[in-house]
Amino acid sequence: MRLLTTLLGCLLLSSLSSRDVNGKIYIMQSPHKITVRQAESVQMLCCWETDLDLERIRVEWWKDRNRIKSSFHNIKNGSTEVNLNKCVFSISRNCSKLTISKVSKNDTGKYLCKAIIEIPKFITAEGSGTNLTVEAAENIKTDALIVTITAIITSLAVVFLLLGVSLLWYYKRKTHHPAVSPGSTGAGTGERHEVELGEKEALNEAAEGSTDSSRGSTQWALSSIYESFDYFAVQD
Repeated sequence: MRLLTTLLGCLLLSSLSSRDVNGKIYIMQSPHKITVRQAESVQMLCCWETDLDLERIRVEWWKDRNRIKSSFHNIKNGSTEVNLNKCVFSISRNCSKLTISKVSKNDTGKYLCKAIIEIPKFITAEGSGTNLTVEAAENIKTDALIVTITAIITSLAVVFLLLGVSLLWYYKRKTHHPAVSPGSTGAGTGERHEVELGEKEALNEAAEGSTDSSRGSTQWALSSIYESFDYFAVQD
């Protein structure tokens, strides 16, 4: 009878204490999506917030509904770290971090973090998940080749564009301002100079001719007058 009373008292106290505890836990998992190449490393972070005074917490990591790791963490012990194959599970304060090194195609999947509180009240919560995609190494070479070809094509297009603009500018300038060779310029100048000299000489000759003719006319008139004077003198 005494034992039964003790058990009932313990159950009553437990129910009363559980009613006074209305704690909640919130999980924040990041990033939402990761895309990497083979042989690279990735990190996923899972943090939680709660209004409970925790002593320990259990953290689980799942991949495609398969649990890959479950570990307890004592809050007062600081940080813990567990290595499992190429995965490292670390917990510090209110965050858990999953690191996967040298990923392969088999690591592709959805990773989920769960936090479980057992004391003072059983509470569980899970994150939104992280979708990991691992691409093959061949894609790296293909992407690099595409980037290289694109850069070469862009450079050639710029060069041809500049060349076309230069040729167009040269053609327009040559059309509006035709070039004259030095030799032809000298010959043309010499011919024009000879023509001008010929014209000047012709003008001078014409002027001299007109002057000589005027002089001859004057002399003829004077000689006629003298002859008239001689004729009248003889008559007298």
